[in-house]
Amino acid sequence: MRIEKDPILDAWELAESEQTKRPTRKGVIKPCNRHRLLIVDDEDSIRRVTLLLLQKSLDETVQFDMATNGREAINLFSLHHHKVIMMDLSMPELDGEEAAMQILDICEESQWESPAIIFRTGYAPPGNIRNLVSGDPAHCLLRKPVRNQTLVTAVRKRMA
Repeated sequence: MRIEKDPILDAWELAESEQTKRPTRKGVIKPCNRHRLLIVDDEDSIRRVTLLLLQKSLDETVQFDMATNGREAINLFSLHHHKVIMMDLSMPELDGEEAAMQILDICEESQWESPAIIFRTGYAPPGNIRNLVSGDPAHCLLRKPVRNQTLVTAVRKRMA
């Protein structure tokens, strides 16, 4: 796993796979909606600031949806099949880890392309998430607080 450090805080800021290609899945027939991004966080201020930053930084064709917990994220993803999901790991009702696993299961069962998931956390990430991120370059892990430049770069890379 490749780790980038925040030069100011001298702590890890971004973790992503060193692999360059996604694992192949047989039978994928429905691609992700290349112009949709889902922001999932239980903190309203983080959702709004993230939305404003990304609206200014990405192509105007990108459409954004927002969810306050994992259950809402699953429902929105089932409707819109987002290309990228920004997923907070620590949320009430259904956390980001469980929501991500359910979304990936939906993709497997429905023969859909899996979204790129950008996990965000202020805590030590669980082992399942570290394994998912290290095994698929579409996913990454950002430590809160994250610099705007790092967040935008991670999103742009996954929207491409």
